[in-house]
Amino acid sequence: MWFGFSEWTHGILVFPSILLVLILKRRELLQIPVRGSWIGLPILLLSVLLYWLGFITDLQYVGYLAIQVFIAGLVLWFLGIRFFKQIFFIWLFLLFAWPFVFLDQYIGFPLRLLMSECSARFLNIVGVPTIREGTAILSAADAVAGTQTGQRFSVDIADPCSGIHSLFALTMISSLYGIWVFRKGWQILLVFISAFPFAILGNFCRILMLTFGTILFGPDFAIGTEQSPSWFHMGAGFVVYVSALGAVFIFGSFVGRIGGASPRPAETREAPQIEPKPSPGLPWARSLVVVAITVLAIVLISQGQDLNQERVGGVSMNLPDSVPGYLGFDETVSDAEIRILPSDTEFAKKRYIGTAPVNIDCEIVLSGATKSSIHRPQVCLVAQGWKINQETTREITLPDGRQQNVSVLHMGRANDNSSYEGFYIYWYIGKDRTTGNNLERILLTSWDRVVRRVNHRWAYVTIGGIIPPGLVASPAAKDRILNDLIDFTKAIIPKIQRETSGAKTASAER
Repeated sequence: MWFGFSEWTHGILVFPSILLVLILKRRELLQIPVRGSWIGLPILLLSVLLYWLGFITDLQYVGYLAIQVFIAGLVLWFLGIRFFKQIFFIWLFLLFAWPFVFLDQYIGFPLRLLMSECSARFLNIVGVPTIREGTAILSAADAVAGTQTGQRFSVDIADPCSGIHSLFALTMISSLYGIWVFRKGWQILLVFISAFPFAILGNFCRILMLTFGTILFGPDFAIGTEQSPSWFHMGAGFVVYVSALGAVFIFGSFVGRIGGASPRPAETREAPQIEPKPSPGLPWARSLVVVAITVLAIVLISQGQDLNQERVGGVSMNLPDSVPGYLGFDETVSDAEIRILPSDTEFAKKRYIGTAPVNIDCEIVLSGATKSSIHRPQVCLVAQGWKINQETTREITLPDGRQQNVSVLHMGRANDNSSYEGFYIYWYIGKDRTTGNNLERILLTSWDRVVRRVNHRWAYVTIGGIIPPGLVASPAAKDRILNDLIDFTKAIIPKIQRETSGAKTASAER
């Protein structure tokens, strides 16, 4: 995963960096009495339980945390509480080694919105008419000059430009700098926190460079393509790191002064004069306990091997050619969607035209071996420029009496002086489970793998309808369109969703 996600490649450097810091601090650490603590034993057992849960639920992030906890348990078990306190920040630094890719949704996307919003506001302030559409900033239309929206410049704040790449790397370097230079915990923490605003500020400058470069020299010079960025685009990225790191080091110098002394490298400090105690012999008994705990982990993992094999779905990927009152026509899945999602993700997409005043788009995304195929629609819709006005949950009754929970989004957007509104219905289908809530899907996945020994292959089903600008969007018209979409959902579910997929009957509810 270090090599598969460029924003996490810096994790490779964590272990040699920790080794370097331990070597530089060796004189301080050698003077700490070694007294193993029994607190380490329950922590080691907890780490084994966490690792087993991560394996059974197929959540590698839980496995990362289990290894982190295991290392803490080893230090406490063999070296003691006092030693662990001395290397606490070094132990925390180890967190940068783990590729927490899921943070992209929760940090990367908000950063994209923040960068696009700040850039658009700044450009308008300095006299460059700009509009923001989702995560893109576009030149505003100018009737006098005869230019259309986005004609002068169009810069999309994609994931690499969100600042998430520089944010993770800069916080890691700032933490390493703080651990190496400072002794006081509050100084290390302050330098670490400073990396966040400096990384955002540096990336803001980068986006402005790309925007003005596009205005002055054109998009080919300033940006290039996604597959082959221009040298100017690449150079702007280096500016982020140089400026942000310079700001961190300057801020660190200031922190050192308010701490009572200028920061000095760790190896130049005078270590506290503590009388070293004789080193105990190799703790064979404690070592055997660790071996026994490791064997326990191997046994637990071997018992759950079968759960990581076949994943079972509960949906048909053949969308019907017709639904009562509608005819379906195949639609092409966008290249961006195919490129972003894992290669083993399956798609089915059709547009249905019929009696409703709006066309209805239906799509099924079936996850592959990795779970990143399935995501929250709130992320991609907002990135496309939609504003989610309302989100509700509806329980609909199917023709056969089953009840199905779905989520309904009421959306709106403005583009070139035109306003659009629409509805977006979605839910998730597993082997014998369905839900309209993404968090509930994650919890059901973990519960069913541990308790029921079921490994779902989730499908993400969406049904959407956009109200054209010319259609009067009165409350009554909106209600009618939403009811049409609900009726369409009732009609298509029996055609694509197995009866065993989890929608409940009314009698079962009672």
